[in-house]
Amino acid sequence: SAKDAEKFYRNFYAPNRATVVVVGDVKAKDVLKLVGKYYGGLQAQNPPEKNIPKEPEQANPRRKTLKLNTQVQKVMIAYPAPPVTHEDIPALEVMRTVLTGGKSARLPKALVETGIATGIDAFDLDDKDPSILIFMANLQKGKKATQAEEIFLRQIELFKKNPISQAELDRAKNTLQAQFYDSLSAPTERANFIGHFETVSDSFRTGVELFGRIAGVTATQVQSVAQKYLRAESRSVVMGVQK
Repeated sequence: SAKDAEKFYRNFYAPNRATVVVVGDVKAKDVLKLVGKYYGGLQAQNPPEKNIPKEPEQANPRRKTLKLNTQVQKVMIAYPAPPVTHEDIPALEVMRTVLTGGKSARLPKALVETGIATGIDAFDLDDKDPSILIFMANLQKGKKATQAEEIFLRQIELFKKNPISQAELDRAKNTLQAQFYDSLSAPTERANFIGHFETVSDSFRTGVELFGRIAGVTATQVQSVAQKYLRAESRSVVMGVQK
């Protein structure tokens, strides 16, 4: 109801829950004056305490096939992932980049260069709460999602059995370094970076520290997190096929 919506707004959309980010050629005292002008009259709220139950550990692989209005098949494969503040995130970011970061990464070489998929995507590991690491492929016309899944899982097992090469490790770190500096290249990007990490971790310094820790990640650590998180029993697969 309208009353429910208003109650939700009053509880959660309050100045003590907001993050205001201003970047550019400004003076702090002028910004604070404007913030006071527009936010100063709004009352702080005490929202209900969040009580998010811990999700039970997944004990068996899950899979689902969806019939979609699509010309090509798709596959998404997901594994549980820790929050952005977890100590494993730097190694997981390197792992994700070795697998999907650019044309020379393992999954594009195994799936795109071979003519099976048109592209491979993986989502960033920067959530406040435990989340999932998702890999997604759009297939070439006439190719099957099951075929892509088989190749993907084969690559994952190779990844878990053998440490990555020094060349792969260096390439992944260079890719992440370029992405980090690109994310700070313009005022809008800087504002997004600061606001995002202030919101998901209480400080933008989390993002800076995460980038700094990536430089120290070793091949052994990457293999270790692959074995820890890319487990068959915790895997979820969703396939999209034509109706």
